[in-house]
Amino acid sequence: MERVDVVTGCRIHFGLAELYRGSQNCFAGIGLALAEPGFDLSLVSTTASPPIANRFTGPDYTEYHHRASAVLERCGLGEGWQVSFRSVLPLHHGLGAGTQLAMAVAAACQAVLKPGQPSTEQLVALSGRGKRSAIGLCAFTGG
Repeated sequence: MERVDVVTGCRIHFGLAELYRGSQNCFAGIGLALAEPGFDLSLVSTTASPPIANRFTGPDYTEYHHRASAVLERCGLGEGWQVSFRSVLPLHHGLGAGTQLAMAVAAACQAVLKPGQPSTEQLVALSGRGKRSAIGLCAFTGG
């Protein structure tokens, strides 16, 4: 596969509740999933085109690039792949942008590496998200 497009929504998080102090899964949360705004991005193979100077196109936000790079590395996709952002969520505004970005890149990587519907567990492992609350994961996987 040479190109995978992913569109996300976002989530509004109403808060965390600590269920059991000291437990690995001690948090729960309440939130609301929204269809928009969200990320609209593509993972594109660049092996058939001339070498690229940048692995990312779209907004010049270093933090987006660092976060996407971390997921690409966990997936084992190095050189030869570019993430193209058409629209982005603002980071640090309570919309779950970090989770939506990580899940979108992980889902694109999975589509390249193992076509078919990835499991939530696979996406969690590749994205590195969902350690305190699953609202963002549920918003991504279930809308």
